[in-house]
Amino acid sequence: MKKLFVIGNPVKHSLSPEIHNHWLVKYKINCVYEKLEFDKDPEKLEVQQKQLISKIRSGEVVGVNITVPFKQRFQKYVDETEQTAVIAQAINTIYRRDNKLIGTNTDGRGFYNSLSKDFNCSVPQVIHILGSGGAAYGILSALLNYNIKIVYISNRTESKAQIMVNHFKKIKKFASTKFNVKDIYDPLSSTVGMFINSSSIGMKVGEVDESKFESLFTLLSKDTIVYDINYNESQTIFNRLAEKKRINSEKILNGKFMLIRQAAESFNKWFGIKLTKRDIDDGIKILEKFI
Repeated sequence: MKKLFVIGNPVKHSLSPEIHNHWLVKYKINCVYEKLEFDKDPEKLEVQQKQLISKIRSGEVVGVNITVPFKQRFQKYVDETEQTAVIAQAINTIYRRDNKLIGTNTDGRGFYNSLSKDFNCSVPQVIHILGSGGAAYGILSALLNYNIKIVYISNRTESKAQIMVNHFKKIKKFASTKFNVKDIYDPLSSTVGMFINSSSIGMKVGEVDESKFESLFTLLSKDTIVYDINYNESQTIFNRLAEKKRINSEKILNGKFMLIRQAAESFNKWFGIKLTKRDIDDGIKILEKFI
């Protein structure tokens, strides 16, 4: 039986196998999706990467998903990199096409699809994104195609937020967008139409003091979208804080929908199957058993 993997460290928490294996069974594909933890040590990691890439080229492995902290560590192992991954500076999916290995990034498309198809929300002109890792780059690279005028970026390490700002400022197609670095504890601008938490803040229950972030939502409209891409809880800390500030409950979202939508994009890359709304709904139900 051929295999698919999600690669990360840690990766034990990943729910991707439950989702993909359901779809594989439904579409009668002789393949199994498993977790694969790679070593963070650079030398050991390189050996593992080379072994895996060899198996993908031989067809033993159909493809892979890549999660933290390795999304920016596979560029040199693919033959081509799709524009989504180039702009995002991160590869989260590898697949084969015409005997070549292609690296792509489905995070941004997954986020946008969840926003538009699952919640019927359009992309506002002003957004604020917390975090400057691979997920943030992927999400922003997709959203910037929808005429965003201002982007605020904040991160626990401010220099990384500035690096992200500098990266997107250099891309000509986004020249009309203004990018600004903000402190993570500063209240969000009243003009912000969507706040996105793409960081790991709040991923571990009880790890951070929620009260430190209470002031973030002080100036926001009741209809501001608050989208936390974490999905470890039915309500993340930012979801709870948004609710406390009486933001419209229909605009308080978490990452389970993005996870399903980006997974669907990967599935399509591997097998050429465009998943249905029912497939997406099935994925959500599976996730909800674990959250």
